[in-house]
Amino acid sequence: MIKKIQMRKITTYLLAIAIIIGMISSVSAAEGFRISPVRFDEEIDPGASISRQIEITNSGNSPVTTEILVQDFVAKDESGKQVYVEPTGNEAWAMDKWVEFTSREFDLAAGETKKLDFKINVPADAEPGGHYGTIFFQPKMTEGGNIGAYPRVGALLLIKVKGNITEHASVESFELPAENITNDAVTFVTRIKNNGNVHILPTGRIELYDETGKLLENVGQEPVLDGQGNIVSYRQVNYLPFNIEGGRALPGQIRRYETIWQREGSGGKIKAELKASYGDSPQDLQGEIKFDIKEDVAISKFTSDKEFYLAAPINFSMTVKNQGNIDILPQAQVILYNLFGAKKAEINLDVQKVMRDYLLAKGVTADEKKPIYLRRGEEVVLQANYDKLPFGLYTASLFVQNGDKGATVERQIRFYGASSAQLLITLIVLILIILIIILIISKYRRMKKMLKALKSNPEAAILQHQVKPEVKEESEVVPLSPEVDIDEGDSEEESDIDIET
Repeated sequence: MIKKIQMRKITTYLLAIAIIIGMISSVSAAEGFRISPVRFDEEIDPGASISRQIEITNSGNSPVTTEILVQDFVAKDESGKQVYVEPTGNEAWAMDKWVEFTSREFDLAAGETKKLDFKINVPADAEPGGHYGTIFFQPKMTEGGNIGAYPRVGALLLIKVKGNITEHASVESFELPAENITNDAVTFVTRIKNNGNVHILPTGRIELYDETGKLLENVGQEPVLDGQGNIVSYRQVNYLPFNIEGGRALPGQIRRYETIWQREGSGGKIKAELKASYGDSPQDLQGEIKFDIKEDVAISKFTSDKEFYLAAPINFSMTVKNQGNIDILPQAQVILYNLFGAKKAEINLDVQKVMRDYLLAKGVTADEKKPIYLRRGEEVVLQANYDKLPFGLYTASLFVQNGDKGATVERQIRFYGASSAQLLITLIVLILIILIIILIISKYRRMKKMLKALKSNPEAAILQHQVKPEVKEESEVVPLSPEVDIDEGDSEEESDIDIET
């Protein structure tokens, strides 16, 4: 008996959450069984019995002979996946010995529903704490070995045997892995260790605060239940409901919970606070994370194939890189401005097409209806061209936006544009302008030199620059003979001029 109790204790502390309700419900296919309820969570005294009822429906089109199998399970990992233990019939602690049906086999016609009564009989020496198993319904093996297309379905058994119950749990970790931050969702991971001897159901919330300490509003959706516990709608709340699936953490195990925040544009520095509790006498489970959502797109390259082009299109090449920690939907646009700042052209770049072609080159077929995100750390090379600009000096501005909610970054380059005829005319005009400038400079220098000389020696400057009188050609000059003697004081009339021949 001692060995059996020890074995029962070891097995109990190796248990983990077996089946998520949704997983159990999804097993009930259209061509198969449906059961209700899908879980029995009971508290029973040692040596006592309780009666319960389960409803099963054959939703297929054929009659089927059904058999019942009860199995214990042990935990496989932190996710709640289970490994079932095949009953041998010898273990007194096995759940198969606790569950009593009138018959373990029955016929079920097509579309038929049956209500089956059963008992849970707890041994008097059952160890206090949690005991776990599943009631399976499955088609009976036929003579040919074919059980048909009906998958088996199961109802979860969570039995708490009263007695010396210990409820004690702790937050092993509350974290946000980098890969869990995406463009539209953030997934928090909480690992809770159950140090007690009975299963616990941790519930609560995760609250989010911005860098100013303000609570973020309308970040989560909480289910609204009817009287039977069915979800009928959802309502917006200012927190993220924790453990909305209702996963139990079993004794001795660490259970992993994921809480998803469907993010809508909120970014920057954020603090997340876990506020949860568990147990009949609620005990707190707390944790805190600070993280940063960075939407950071960068232009690592923006060039044109030439700074001066003649007639042919000018080609632009640009490299856009995601330097943030979330995936983004970049949008890019090149706008051309002239020398005076007027917009002359607007080129919208099809980033999605470039990224889709990139995936196709790698052998990945991308759905044209779904957006393709630029992943963190990745970059994409974009191309654009334009050839309709007249002569002039231009500025090309590249604008890249993270997406509908992201900021815009800008980078500029300058270039010249002209056709061959425009270039020839421009050269001629430039030559004429240069010649005129040279003449003006030469004239200016000559005038400056003259003014300088006039200032230093005015008389010499005047004589140097005086204009000589003109001599008329009609005047006849008769030279005087050296032999002519003219007395002083005689007038011209009294002089007797003797000219010797």
